[in-house]
Amino acid sequence: MDSNSPFYELSDVISKNMTLPPVVYLKPEECEQVEGLFATLKREYASAALWKDTRCKALIAELLICFDRSRRSTLLPDFTKQDNNREFEIWKVVQHIHAAFDTDIGLEELAKTFHYNPSYLNRLLKQNIGLNFDEILQEVRIRNACALLSYPLTQVNEIGLAVGYKSQETFYRAFKSVKGISPENYRKLYVYHGNGNKKVPTCAALNVQIVYYMHLHYDENLTLSTLARQFHYSEDYLREVLAENSMSFVSLLHEIRIFHACSLLRTTKSPVNEIGFNVGFDSTETFYRVFKKLRGITPGEYRKRAITDEQNALNVDVIDLKEIQSG
Repeated sequence: MDSNSPFYELSDVISKNMTLPPVVYLKPEECEQVEGLFATLKREYASAALWKDTRCKALIAELLICFDRSRRSTLLPDFTKQDNNREFEIWKVVQHIHAAFDTDIGLEELAKTFHYNPSYLNRLLKQNIGLNFDEILQEVRIRNACALLSYPLTQVNEIGLAVGYKSQETFYRAFKSVKGISPENYRKLYVYHGNGNKKVPTCAALNVQIVYYMHLHYDENLTLSTLARQFHYSEDYLREVLAENSMSFVSLLHEIRIFHACSLLRTTKSPVNEIGFNVGFDSTETFYRVFKKLRGITPGEYRKRAITDEQNALNVDVIDLKEIQSG
């Protein structure tokens, strides 16, 4: 969306008009249209077709146009009744975090601004967004750091300060917890790097497509040979692509399968052994061994901790509610 882009005007949808709702409620026919656009974008992104990048940008532009038109023309009456619309109020809180991520913003200050008890606001964010305040702020800061890393002349030690971190140690720790690699390695993998006097792109785009494909097919009998046929490359070349991210095919597949196993352990009551088979492991022993290696505990212990954490969060919510009632 730079000034030379045909989509330049759409930058206003993202960076301006901050008083408009950040969420849209669609009519059935609009919902069908938007779902169709997302489905087409998903297929296009996963393909290797001619003009792929241009069409993806065009589809994203169309989605932004649909979003902006819809929020301008079909605002629900409840949007004007902020006191009776907690969900919309929470999205205003998130919007505020996006606007002030590079400042010394804190939960106490945020809660005071929106007239909430801090711990109660944190609970509402977790319920509606899926992340608490610290997690949202970290995601926003690291996402903006990634954008700044795309400018080769910007020093990494400047970027941490620019996105709101007071120390480089905190920035590096947060970046690695979100992205799994250091800012320098992220820049090498996902941004253009130098090769003598020539600028060449890394194979990061293919790396992303591989991970995306594996997330779609993690429960199948995936092999490096399968990927090679899918992407029309040799197995040796794909090994090099994955090696740039310091991972082998097997380790990456295990990471993805355990990621989905954790989700099932938290959200379903399926037997642990069954979950192992559902995410693609061919034996219970392998599932347990890989899970413990990556998470440090067994699948059963992980599920118990998740249940305990949820119960503790509910107890905190009850305490907050009592504080509000007594206040």
